[in-house]
Amino acid sequence: MKIRKRYQYLLIVVILFLIDFGLTWYFLNYSSYAEEGNPLFAIDGGYLSLFVNFMYAVVVFIIGYKMEQYQTIVMEANSCYDYFKKLWKSDCSDFIGISFLSAFVFASFSSRLAVITDWIIYGIYQRDYYSTGYAIVRDKMPFGRYDLIIALLSLWLFVVLWYKIEYRKSKNIIRKS
Repeated sequence: MKIRKRYQYLLIVVILFLIDFGLTWYFLNYSSYAEEGNPLFAIDGGYLSLFVNFMYAVVVFIIGYKMEQYQTIVMEANSCYDYFKKLWKSDCSDFIGISFLSAFVFASFSSRLAVITDWIIYGIYQRDYYSTGYAIVRDKMPFGRYDLIIALLSLWLFVVLWYKIEYRKSKNIIRKS
């Protein structure tokens, strides 16, 4: 039984959310040292955060649906960079849009994993957490969070990987025909 991409992505979103929310809830309620860095969590007891996460799940579901409908654009190119240039010069706005949307989804997964890792490291060190090298570097990050940097870096990484994978698919389709 093949599960559609949109349902796979929705399942990943729900699992990552439950782990993140569960760890956040646990450390805020059972630790005197935890500080939640997400301002949405502090507003209205976290209900705004739940709403934002629900809207994010809906967006990921819609993007997964769009990704299912996507077809590789077959184009003669000498390299991945040449493929990229030809796509940008042609009228392939759907391709370009879906590449950034898919990169957004995967970057958000990476970002959520960074938050989960952050809570796990906090759980390991708890009392000594703020004196660890991890926490010292974390304090120097924008808003004191690693997930923002990881999200931005992985967004660009996933865009590049998208073009590389699509170039290889296009090349294989041309070779077979």
